[in-house]
Amino acid sequence: MSIKTRITLLVVAIVFSTAFAITSASQYVLKEGMKETINAEQFARLSNIANAIDQKFHSRQILLETFAQAIPAEKLRHPEQLQAYLASFTTLKDAFDNVALLDLNGLLVANYNRQTPVGKINLADRSYFIDAIKNDAATISQPLANRINGKPQVVMSQPVHDKSGAIAYVLTGAIDLHEPNFLGEFANLKFGKSGYMFILNTDGIVVDHPRKDRILKASNADGFSTTAAEKALKGFEGSTEALNRYGVYGLYSFKRLQSTNWILGAIFPASEAFAPIELMQRKALGAALILSVCAGMLVWWASWRQLEPLLRLARHMKIVREKKTYLPLGGSFHDDEIGSLAIAFDALMRDRENAIAEATAGAQHMNSILAHAGDAFISSDAQGRVTEWNRQAEETFGWTREEVLGKMLSDLIVPLRMREAHDRGLAQFVKTGQGAILNKRIVVSAMRKDGKEIPIELTIAGIKQGEQYTSNAFIRDISDRQLSERKLADSEKRLRMITDNLPALISYVDNDLVYQFANGYYRTSFGFDPEKMIGRPVLDVYGADNFAKIAEQCALALQGRRVHVERSQFANGKTKHLAVDYNPDFAEDGSVIGLYVMGLDITDRKEAELRQAESEERLRTLADNLPAQIAIIDTRQRYVFVNRHLARVTGLTPEQMVGMSMLEGRGAEINAFVQPFVARVLAGEKVRFQGEVSKDGKISHYESTFVPAQNNAGTVIGFYAMTFDISHRKRIETMKDEFISTVSHELRTPLTSINGALGLLTAGVMGDLPPKARDLLLVGQRNVERLVRMITDMLDIEKIETGRMTFDIATCDVASIILQAIESSKSYAVQYGVTMHLVTELGNAFARLDHDRFLQVLINLLSNAIKFSESDGTVEVALTLEENFIRVAVTDHGCGIPQQFYDSIFQKFSQADSTNKRKKGGSGLGLSICKPIIEKMGGQIGFTSVLGKGSTFFVQIPALVLENA
Repeated sequence: MSIKTRITLLVVAIVFSTAFAITSASQYVLKEGMKETINAEQFARLSNIANAIDQKFHSRQILLETFAQAIPAEKLRHPEQLQAYLASFTTLKDAFDNVALLDLNGLLVANYNRQTPVGKINLADRSYFIDAIKNDAATISQPLANRINGKPQVVMSQPVHDKSGAIAYVLTGAIDLHEPNFLGEFANLKFGKSGYMFILNTDGIVVDHPRKDRILKASNADGFSTTAAEKALKGFEGSTEALNRYGVYGLYSFKRLQSTNWILGAIFPASEAFAPIELMQRKALGAALILSVCAGMLVWWASWRQLEPLLRLARHMKIVREKKTYLPLGGSFHDDEIGSLAIAFDALMRDRENAIAEATAGAQHMNSILAHAGDAFISSDAQGRVTEWNRQAEETFGWTREEVLGKMLSDLIVPLRMREAHDRGLAQFVKTGQGAILNKRIVVSAMRKDGKEIPIELTIAGIKQGEQYTSNAFIRDISDRQLSERKLADSEKRLRMITDNLPALISYVDNDLVYQFANGYYRTSFGFDPEKMIGRPVLDVYGADNFAKIAEQCALALQGRRVHVERSQFANGKTKHLAVDYNPDFAEDGSVIGLYVMGLDITDRKEAELRQAESEERLRTLADNLPAQIAIIDTRQRYVFVNRHLARVTGLTPEQMVGMSMLEGRGAEINAFVQPFVARVLAGEKVRFQGEVSKDGKISHYESTFVPAQNNAGTVIGFYAMTFDISHRKRIETMKDEFISTVSHELRTPLTSINGALGLLTAGVMGDLPPKARDLLLVGQRNVERLVRMITDMLDIEKIETGRMTFDIATCDVASIILQAIESSKSYAVQYGVTMHLVTELGNAFARLDHDRFLQVLINLLSNAIKFSESDGTVEVALTLEENFIRVAVTDHGCGIPQQFYDSIFQKFSQADSTNKRKKGGSGLGLSICKPIIEKMGGQIGFTSVLGKGSTFFVQIPALVLENA
């Protein structure tokens, strides 16, 4: 094969191979760089989404917690009111598909979705309910299926506390995983055209997926599991590559959600990610092939024209190569271009031998210097091709010397966005030897082999070689230096931000008392600009008068002592109280080089101390003038406070008793008597008890109340004791008991006889009476009956107050007792022209109660309703079952009850007003008797009223479920 053919083929091969290699390498680098960029962007995007989802959960949890804290205590005591209360908060519906309240047994009490039957669904076995009760904290459940409709959901739970701090209910919010509001604006987010986002929990269960049929199923339910998902389940976070179940190769990213520890994942198909690069690669290879063919044809033609005269010279060179040293060219040549070339070549080769020897020595010396240089050294020719690349350049940019020699420098280390400016600068340099960055030290960005950009410090020098200019560059990677500078700047920024937002004066002065730092609180407290304080002496900033107050402390601190002082300063029109600490700053040799100054504004505390002192003095005066023995006692049973009345009883002064034990202050007998009550109050219980003391043969009665004292954490730290002398009250009660006994025996017995006699007369036992006489006897009989009822009521009140009223509890039919009460009240209703109706849909309603006492309550309620109804009016009696209680409501349509009497309606002798007393009559004892009777039977009594429209009095008693009822 001729030299022309070989040269042609070689040129074609070199051109094609070089083009192919450069194209492939650049495409590979670009692809790897793009992959890293896509992975980083995808992971960053996923991390932002994860943070947003965490924030959504956190916002929903705060919403539940806020609602739980906002539920009034009254609602918590009446579960039947919770449904209406919950329904009124429509804002919860925006965040949850359903919100529900569960009692401590897991029973549904209230919920948004009314199709879920209240009182019939029990969720006590759900983990979110169990965890909320167990940990007394908010929880987020794992994905689960709704027990009613089977929909996949996540449930957030929040304990609801009563006034005492105990858990009363569990508030839950359900999020439907099929609904778009689960992820909100992220629900339809895609990565590329067909990439998507999904969520797994740590057990591999699908929480969210574009294919909704996969939710609540295991990620490997069909027997296929991606390696990427398996890595994520083992704790991996970041980006990776893998095949999915459909054989699609994709870029995966995974990020854990902080609120639930779920795994947020995303897939971006690789074919979509790298489609532009692959298209570019195909076009580049085609262009390289065309370029190679054209170059080959050109070389073939040029070789044919130019190489023939050089065959002789080629043969000589062959001999020279075999000898490995240059031999002078013998013979003669014609006086033409070839002859001149041969002669010139011979001379050139001899000079070359000498130059090579000198250059080799110089190059070895230079290479030694460059190899050990601390900076990267790069040399390039006029075309921008690399001619030198030292060891430090290899470490800085990742390219080996062999890889870069002869390559375009811009393709190796100049970022793509900067290449156009680089090419313009190179063109100017080649043409003029001048450049904007020559012989200057500048900071720019450069690109490593892996595509990563790094900051460098660059110095370029130009050298003219012949008619052309070449460049030498010294480069230093300053990534670590810039990182340190950024960290320092960030640290200073954070320090400034932290100190500016602290409610304290913070500053630093040098040993000449000149400000070097001051935070923003100086502006808030004194109106000083912190920026203008820097470099100024403390004396100039504060003025001579204020500086005189702190000069001594500054001097002590500069001697190496830590100083704390409280002082006052007038600023912004008022006096401020400050607690200031001066801490010396020591140099390595132990000398003080400055002071750290921190001042806290304690004005509020000082003013509070003054107010507290005034309050304590007022409390002392008040306590000393009360007709009671008052003391505050700590947990060691030692007096902390004693009023003068208590001290007078013991024969001591209050000052003597403070610090004294109860045993020392009151003696062994009284101390032993009160110890059980002390134990109860120190356990957190309010205690009231009575006792007696014998002194000088005289017995005195007293009543004491012990109330626990608690700190902000709810811990009992002692108790308040108040004791009253009730000897006079005891004498009055004894007289009252004797009077009631007299009433019982001396009045009720003859009145009963009179009532019986009048009844016989009006019944015609003694013959027919004249109408007027009979009417007079009926009036008398009614008055006697009223007196008997009043006496009976008074006796019942006395029994209730003394605890002597007995109850015969048995299983009773409530409906039957209502009918008896209506029948017993008919005659009374006829007198007022009132009719009574029973309204109920219940067949049997059984409860455990005292038949006669319950009948007494119903008759009392009916008589009141009849008495306050208009003539021809009606009284309705409603019997209903509400949850686990039987409710009996008596409604009249009379005048109603004024609101100012609501609080006293169940007190003794309480009636609406004086007008009603004169018009309606009555003792005012009936309702005060009804309330304790119902409460003794485990029930409740209450009322509602609308002025001018009537009132409803109701009783609720626990229902009894009979198996055969």
